[in-house]
Amino acid sequence: MSGLSQISNFGSLEINNDFNGNWSIDNFGEISFSINLNSNKTINNYGAFSTNGDFVISSNSTFYSNGTFYAGGSVNFNSNAHVTLEGNSLIAGSSVINTEINLSGSYTVNGALQINSNGGVNALNGFNNPKINVLGSFNNNGKITGNGLDKFGNTLFVNKSPGNNPIIGGFSIGDVSNTSCLEIEELPTAEGVDRIFYFSCSDIFIVPNLDVNEEIIDVMVSIIGGGGGGGLGSSAGGGGAGGVINADGLPLKVGSSYPVAVGSGGPGAITSNNQGINGTNSAFYGIVSKGGGGGGSTHPSARGGVNGASGGGGGANNNPSAGQGNGGSRIAGIGNTGGTSLRQNQNQLNGGGGGGAGGPGENGRNNNPGNGGDGIGLNILAGSSRFSNAFAGGGGSTGRNPSQEYGNGTGGEFNSIKIGGDGDGREEFGIGNQGLKGTGSGGGAGRNQGGTGSSGVVVIRFVLKILPVEYLYFEGVLSQDQKTVGLSWATAKEWESSHFEVLRSFDNIDSWEKVGEVEAAGYSESPMEYSFEDNDNFTPFNMAYYQLRQVDFDESSHLSKVIGIQLPVNSDQTVTWRVYPNPASNQNVQLSILEQGGHSGETVYATLFYPLGRSIQFTGNTISELSEQLNDALKNGGRGVYILNLLWGNENQQLKVLKN
Repeated sequence: MSGLSQISNFGSLEINNDFNGNWSIDNFGEISFSINLNSNKTINNYGAFSTNGDFVISSNSTFYSNGTFYAGGSVNFNSNAHVTLEGNSLIAGSSVINTEINLSGSYTVNGALQINSNGGVNALNGFNNPKINVLGSFNNNGKITGNGLDKFGNTLFVNKSPGNNPIIGGFSIGDVSNTSCLEIEELPTAEGVDRIFYFSCSDIFIVPNLDVNEEIIDVMVSIIGGGGGGGLGSSAGGGGAGGVINADGLPLKVGSSYPVAVGSGGPGAITSNNQGINGTNSAFYGIVSKGGGGGGSTHPSARGGVNGASGGGGGANNNPSAGQGNGGSRIAGIGNTGGTSLRQNQNQLNGGGGGGAGGPGENGRNNNPGNGGDGIGLNILAGSSRFSNAFAGGGGSTGRNPSQEYGNGTGGEFNSIKIGGDGDGREEFGIGNQGLKGTGSGGGAGRNQGGTGSSGVVVIRFVLKILPVEYLYFEGVLSQDQKTVGLSWATAKEWESSHFEVLRSFDNIDSWEKVGEVEAAGYSESPMEYSFEDNDNFTPFNMAYYQLRQVDFDESSHLSKVIGIQLPVNSDQTVTWRVYPNPASNQNVQLSILEQGGHSGETVYATLFYPLGRSIQFTGNTISELSEQLNDALKNGGRGVYILNLLWGNENQQLKVLKN
């Protein structure tokens, strides 16, 4: 990676040596890491990240993990390292924390956990409760802040109390087991069924197996980042909403695993000289949706709304030359700008609302704090009765009028559902409301503390078509007089099935002709049986192949598997060998010797030519020897037509073998 400043990994990557320069890695696959993360290096992990032994995150490095993080040894977080852990983290050894870590998800330490005086853990607002699980000794000389007080968000869970400094904020001692992140809804459609997979926290998505008569038509995804936290003060800005990205046509494979990263809501400001914190990113299949921007506070240095997917609203103060704060800017296509604050005079100050996915945050106006921008609904949830379809609203602001009365901007809405957090300008109890849980909405501004943004979501929808026909069997047999091939097949159920076309090909499957047609049942939930007789002249050929084309009422069609029928031997031919069954699927084939031609036990030299041109040679003196080697060779190849050349004595014969 020397000379590169940034790479994105979608496969498997092993890193055993450091590289020159200041680099960053975005991981959507798997990384095995055998070095320390040195200064000015960045890792953004949305997949699986593991270390083989001890791991040091150095000062001024950035380690963001919203996937799985496994350390095979001990882990040290050095001072001034930038660390956010949102997925599931497991430390096999001990851990020492000398910096502030933002936590959403689970952090399990098999050994001891030591938090020093310059270290701490800040609980983010994920959908599920953040958790700390320490199996060894647990000592805290720094600061652990829960987030379960009133409007802040979910409670921090720990398995036991730390020594020395207690946990502050909302927390609970007890159960730290993980809870499910996934909900599934199935929606019948005119052509089949849609399945919705709704992830409210980071997890691994394993694509489930399909029913035998299901076919994937499309795979869609909607990804929403976490909302930003609100600003602090009597005229502060609301947090911006997380970004909304929609995509379709994803080539997901049945049985494969894909990491899902769901971003957390950003904390609200706790001092007037700091803005609210941005929400964190959500990601799936290499697509990243950014978090919303934090709202501006009342201090002149913190009045501007923070840039994000949707920008945070600006805050205002009494400084005549630096009283108004601009709203944070947006990322085009996935969000909107935050509202600008207004300083009309020293007593009339109003913050701007946070931007929402459905519209910008409202600017502060005379006597009116700005409202949060509206949210949106997701097309991917069309028809759902299980999930509320309102996301990504901006947070409301705070303000005051000439009578020193404190006002509140409201959070953004969609379809009359309040999703952005309201502002709260009350002098004594003013804590901004958090964005509605699991919607990626911004937190409201607060007189005494900003409200927390809400976590995002990842929604995956499979559009499945139920194939009109599910076959129970498709078989063929040559009649005793060897003049007719009888075909029979049965279906388990049918949907809009018009008819079956019987297709035939002699000696190869390159050229097909229609030899008959059979009317189908149309609609049936019970088994249906069909038959067809083919009495053409088979004399010049060795094999007859058959396939069914099932045609729907709308003229769309689907092909069945191919079956092969061994035809009678022409008396003019000197054919000795046959392969059965032919075509072959996953079962073993068997060579057999017919009466004609003769083979007296001499060595047979065989060459099998694969469909793509390569070949393999083997020899044998018996049928069992040759059959066993032929099966071994076929297992190493894909579908298609194989040519088997047999040479014994002065005789030579070629056979075609179809593998499907």
